[in-house]
Amino acid sequence: SYTRYLVEWAGGAPATYEVTVQRYWCSSCGHTHALLSSALVPYSSCSLRFILRVLQAYFLRRACVQTTCERAGISVSTLYRWKSLFLAHKALWLGVLKSLETSAPAFPDGMDGILLQGFCLKFLFSFLQHPRGTFPDLLSGTPGQTFGFT
Repeated sequence: SYTRYLVEWAGGAPATYEVTVQRYWCSSCGHTHALLSSALVPYSSCSLRFILRVLQAYFLRRACVQTTCERAGISVSTLYRWKSLFLAHKALWLGVLKSLETSAPAFPDGMDGILLQGFCLKFLFSFLQHPRGTFPDLLSGTPGQTFGFT
């Protein structure tokens, strides 16, 4: 196990707690892996609830950006990084939900040039072409570090 700090809301203000994270050894790969609770965001000291509440305050415009960041004890660049990741994951999540509603045989019926062009502009590769890029970059539509999908 190891300890890490966790920033959470307490009484309307950020509070830092020390939490213990359990690690387990994998007999298959020979490495250890941390077992994170759903409240913990990997590689972040802020809890998921903390981040979502800051983003909610931002989206509801409860205060200006500077005030929102000061109350949360974060930088403006951190807020905008969280916002960008949130919007990319929101698009992915909603895309998955829409995908579940559409059967594979029915999907090609709705495809037209406008849809295919929009896909290409958004993801920077054509439909059914092997993409090159990091997955978050593909969601945001910006090129980045590449690796080949084979």
